[in-house]
Amino acid sequence: MMMSAQLLAGDHPAKSACDDGVSASATIAPKLDSPLFRETKTSLNWWIVESESGTIEDTTDGEIGPDDLVRIEHTASCTSTHQSEHLMEFCDAVRDGDGIRLSLRGGMPAYASSLSVTIERSLAFRCDFSATYPAPTAPLRWKISKKELRLRSRDFAPGQRLYGWVSVTFEETDGVGEPKTYKIEGYIKPVIQHKPA
Repeated sequence: MMMSAQLLAGDHPAKSACDDGVSASATIAPKLDSPLFRETKTSLNWWIVESESGTIEDTTDGEIGPDDLVRIEHTASCTSTHQSEHLMEFCDAVRDGDGIRLSLRGGMPAYASSLSVTIERSLAFRCDFSATYPAPTAPLRWKISKKELRLRSRDFAPGQRLYGWVSVTFEETDGVGEPKTYKIEGYIKPVIQHKPA
């Protein structure tokens, strides 16, 4: 059975350190296509290490439970340049009112960052990036400088796949040095879930 690693998309942050002042709407591109849309790839959670001989190890508590054996579908093929270039292969989608809230992540444990995209029924959308560094930093802030979203369809019904392409450029500042610019870009195909009660 394929499940998402965690359903973060339904959780609204209390207060964001990300500023998205860029006004944009998603475009509908019925012919949008990617190899991701036609393939099925799964993996175990990032804390489960599988050796070449096929044995597995839980690197958090050392015990393998039933949840550790659940394979997670890769619902994204995006590249992030934040904290060095890496893949973000997981995207969740939750129906929230008339709109959708996406949560894009991947690269744990080395890259602890996520991008949320909230799409309104009108197709206007806003982005929220967040990240955690392994070492203490000055307070971090992010500012969206450019964004684009293409969707194959505007069908936001739970149970449907949302096929899309996203590109978000943002600046990171810590109040000390010069802002640094990063980008997340690629394809997504999450199954739309109902918002948890």
